[in-house]
Amino acid sequence: MTTYTSLRTALVTLLETVADVGMVHGRERFVVDPSKFLDMFKTSIGGTTQIRAWLILRESMQPIEDTVFGEARQRHVFVLRGILGFQDSADTYGTLQALVDTIIALLDNQTTLSVSGTVVRGIGPCSLRSFEVGQFGSVLAHVAEIEVPIETMTPLGTA
Repeated sequence: MTTYTSLRTALVTLLETVADVGMVHGRERFVVDPSKFLDMFKTSIGGTTQIRAWLILRESMQPIEDTVFGEARQRHVFVLRGILGFQDSADTYGTLQALVDTIIALLDNQTTLSVSGTVVRGIGPCSLRSFEVGQFGSVLAHVAEIEVPIETMTPLGTA
């Protein structure tokens, strides 16, 4: 398993522990049929079906410093993109903002993400990079992006 795969799997597992987080996908998703596309992001919260999902995306990976003792240090920047269908009467704005705060607190409290094959030297601090309203498929939605920096150390030549 590569470092990326280990980190992505750990982030998916961690997000799935958050109450009412919605669907969690470890990658971008797409289907040509618009009705089937939205189905990948639907969940039922409190008996109400809604668009509520998170995508876990790695945006970059950069070396931190020169190699030391045959090991490479890297900084992975993951972006967690949260989507929540807009419903004014239900204060979906506040709901997604609260989910963002919960997820950031959970991630900032992590030390190793329980991954094997790579040493996680640090996680965070995480930040809310953006929070907007926009079109998601055919639905008006709130879209939040949480930046999650993760510092790793791996033996040279290890994926």
